[in-house]
Amino acid sequence: MRRLAERLEAARDMAWDVVWGQDVEAMPAWRRHLVGAARVVHMLARELVGEQLAIRAASLVYTTLLALVPALAVTFAVLEAFNVHQQFEPVLRRSLEPLGTRGPEVASRIIAFVEGLDLAALGSAGVAFLLLTVISLVYKVERSFNFTWRVERPRRLIERLSSYLTVVVLGPMLVFTALGISASFLAAPWVQDAVRLPGVGPVVALGGKLVPYLLVVAAFTFSYYYIPNTRVRPRSALFGGCVAGALWVVAGWLFASMVVGASKYALVYSSFAILVLFMMWLHIGWLILLVGASVSFYHQHPEHLGLLVGDVRTSNRSRERIGLGACCLVADRYRRGEPAPGAAEIARRMRVPLPPVEGLLRELARGGILVATRAEPPGWVPARDLHALGLREVLAALRAAHESRHLARDRIEGHPAADALLDAIGGRVGALLGQHSLADLLDGNLPLGSAVSRPTAVDTRRRDAAP
Repeated sequence: MRRLAERLEAARDMAWDVVWGQDVEAMPAWRRHLVGAARVVHMLARELVGEQLAIRAASLVYTTLLALVPALAVTFAVLEAFNVHQQFEPVLRRSLEPLGTRGPEVASRIIAFVEGLDLAALGSAGVAFLLLTVISLVYKVERSFNFTWRVERPRRLIERLSSYLTVVVLGPMLVFTALGISASFLAAPWVQDAVRLPGVGPVVALGGKLVPYLLVVAAFTFSYYYIPNTRVRPRSALFGGCVAGALWVVAGWLFASMVVGASKYALVYSSFAILVLFMMWLHIGWLILLVGASVSFYHQHPEHLGLLVGDVRTSNRSRERIGLGACCLVADRYRRGEPAPGAAEIARRMRVPLPPVEGLLRELARGGILVATRAEPPGWVPARDLHALGLREVLAALRAAHESRHLARDRIEGHPAADALLDAIGGRVGALLGQHSLADLLDGNLPLGSAVSRPTAVDTRRRDAAP
C-alpha cells in the first residue's frame, strides 16, 4: 500500500512537471496548445473540487425553480408578439430529452402552467413581478460570470435593467427566429427538390440535425459575450460556447443513459422522482454554463493560469511585504511613464499567487493609495502624487487590510502590557518613517542604515529582466 502511494505521488509530481514545470513559449505550437488545454482542464478541476462552481450552480437551480414559469411566460409572450411562438414547445421538449420518457411529461406540465398564466388578468403589478423574477435570475447569472471574470464593479442600475431586458427579449427571439427560418428553409419547395438529388439528401439531413446544436453553441456564446460586465473577445466567447455546447451534448447523452437505468429513483421518491431528475438536469446545465464561462476567461487571460493556487493564506508579515512591494512596483512604473501593471503581472513579477495580490490591491484602493485604470484588465496607478503618499499611510492601509469594524483597535480591550508593547513598536515605526513618502522610499532617502542601500541602475535592469 505504501509503495502504491509512493508511485501515485511520483506520477502526480511528473504530471505536474509536464503541465506546469515547462516554459510554454519555447514549445512547438502543437505542444503549446496541448499543454495549455491541460492547464485549463487542471484549473477547472481545481475549481470543481473547490466547490465554488457547484455551489453557484446549486444557487442558480433554486432561482430557476422560482423563475421558470415566469421566464417561460415572458419568453412565450415575446415570441408570440413576433409570431415565432410555434417553435416554443418543440424546443422545450428537445431540451428535456435527457430526462428520457419523463421529459415529455415535464414539458407538458410546464406548458400547461405557461398557457394557464393569464398576463392580462395579472395586471401591471403582476407583470412587473414576473419581470422582476426573471431579472433576478439573469442577475444571479451575471454575478456568477463576474466572479469567473474577476470583475469587482457591477453594472449601474439603469445599465443593469436595460441589459437584462435585452437578454430576456432579444435572446429568445433570436434563437426561435433562427429555428423558424431553418424550418421554413427546409420546407421550401426548391430545397425539397434538391433533397431528392443523389448525395444531397444526406447532407441536408445532417445539417438539419446540426442546427439545434449550433443554436445551443450560439446561445452559450451570446451569454459569455454579453452578460459579464467586462469586455469579452468574440473569439474567447465562441471558444467557451463550443466547449459548453460539446459538454451539453455529452452530458445529455450520459444523463439520458443514466435515467434509463435509474428505476430506483421511482422506488425511493415515488411521484417526486420526476422533480428530482429535473433538478439534477438543471444543476448539470448550470454547471456546464459556468464551466464554459471559465473556459472563455482562461482563453482570453491565459496569464491567470497557475496563479490561482488553492486556498492561499497570508500572514501579517507576508501581507505587508506583498502590499508594499506592489506599491513600489506600481509607483516605479508610473514614474518611468510605462504602462500600468495589472494584478496578474504584479503577481507574476513578485512570484506569488494571484488572490492575495488582488485582495491587497483592493484594500490599497479603499485606503486611497492606489487606483485602478479603466483598461481591461485594469492596471494600477498611484492615487496621488508620490511625494504626497506617506509611508505611514501606506503601512496603515496594509495593516488594516481585511479588518472587520468590530475588531478595530479602539474596540478591543487588550491587556495593558500588550497594548504598551504594541504602542511602543508603533511609535518606533512611526519615528523611522517620519514624514517620508513613497517617493523617498524609491529614491533610497530613508535612514535605514547600511543594510539597505539605494537600488542601482544594474539592480533595476536585473529586476525588469526577471520573468
